[in-house]
Amino acid sequence: MIKTNAIAIIKQQYEALGIVFDYHNHNNGPFHYAATLDGLVFEIYPLPNNTTQPDTTLRLGFEVPHLEETLQKLALSHWKIIKEIALTSYGKTVIIEDYDGRKVELKQQ
Repeated sequence: MIKTNAIAIIKQQYEALGIVFDYHNHNNGPFHYAATLDGLVFEIYPLPNNTTQPDTTLRLGFEVPHLEETLQKLALSHWKIIKEIALTSYGKTVIIEDYDGRKVELKQQ
């Protein structure tokens, strides 16, 4: 789960990675976006009322089928490229940063 005060922008950014979200809430909780990725639930929540800054220490990682094509799509959705495509011992990777400042590593499937 990530929390943000820019929920529409963050949702758009992660949708550009191919993630499909549903909008819902649990009982009396806040409305939020949720997606299931290979059995993992990934959620985007609004920041709690007493919080003004999102946590940017979390680092996420996703595999994408076509890394270069994905990067082209990201140019239209507020992503910042932190480290260009590199061939590592894990494969082809790139590091990007979302609107809030969270680092995300993308790896070619």
